[in-house]
Amino acid sequence: MVGIAGALALVLLLGAVLVVRWVTFSPDPSGKDVALSETSTVQTFALAGKTVSLSVPDSAGTPQAQTLPYSATCVRDRVIWQAIPQGSRDARPLLVVATTGVAAGGGPAPGCPKEGAVNGRFPGWGSTAEAPADARAVAAAAPIQKAVRFPVAYTQCTNECYRRTYTVTVVDFVDPAAGSLWIQSWGIPDERLDAMLASLRVS
Repeated sequence: MVGIAGALALVLLLGAVLVVRWVTFSPDPSGKDVALSETSTVQTFALAGKTVSLSVPDSAGTPQAQTLPYSATCVRDRVIWQAIPQGSRDARPLLVVATTGVAAGGGPAPGCPKEGAVNGRFPGWGSTAEAPADARAVAAAAPIQKAVRFPVAYTQCTNECYRRTYTVTVVDFVDPAAGSLWIQSWGIPDERLDAMLASLRVS
């Protein structure tokens, strides 16, 4: 009986070791050679029926087809810029601008901030009210009423697992009809993000 119990314990131990080995996180393969240009250009694009203009680092290129990966069940519309550098082993958008749109009664539609950030799936934020409690305020002026910023830890697991931290900036506009949007970025320092916010316009 002891022999069977011992064998069972050994099997469980080996299984635990294999599980731990499987979820061991490797260095993020996308964290190398990010070359962000010093210059930026104001780009204009459509987002949920609104016209948005935003100063974007030139190295990000232009918005890509909306079929590029970005998943959150509450997103009504989003615009995605290519990854810098290209060729990583997973979908790695450098910059995403997204919105939940405007609710039928006015104001921003609810988001899905509780969704997990894993394997191409991300949360979404309808307004700054849905941001985490530790989100920090970002200085902004009209047409922005309020902006907050916080990190989102993303996990990618295919043949191996690793984590990446995105920066999310949620923006509420003075005009309730403009709703809200968020900017999800990777590899763009805060001072560049602040300059992008200063350029943000919606009509």
